[in-house]
Amino acid sequence: MHKPELIVLAYSGGLDTSAIVPWLRELAPEHRPQRVLVAIDAAEAGLPPGLDKPAAPGRVNAYVCRGVTCLAPVSEIGALRKVLETGEIK
Repeated sequence: MHKPELIVLAYSGGLDTSAIVPWLRELAPEHRPQRVLVAIDAAEAGLPPGLDKPAAPGRVNAYVCRGVTCLAPVSEIGALRKVLETGEIK
């Protein structure tokens, strides 16, 4: 059985939101009952701690969290795919 997984796609407030579309296209079609995928403007005030993740200017940062532990962010879709397959950052 897999642990519940939260993937936070944090983007900077000044970023064109179309930059998040390739990330969603890559991840959304997969049916994973244990996975929650959210895209968040990191500039949004008052986010709860689990969603309050920083984003580098002009980039999307993906955070993979299992339970209360989050891996370091990745900023490329291919790197995120590897994290999801292996559970670690290479």
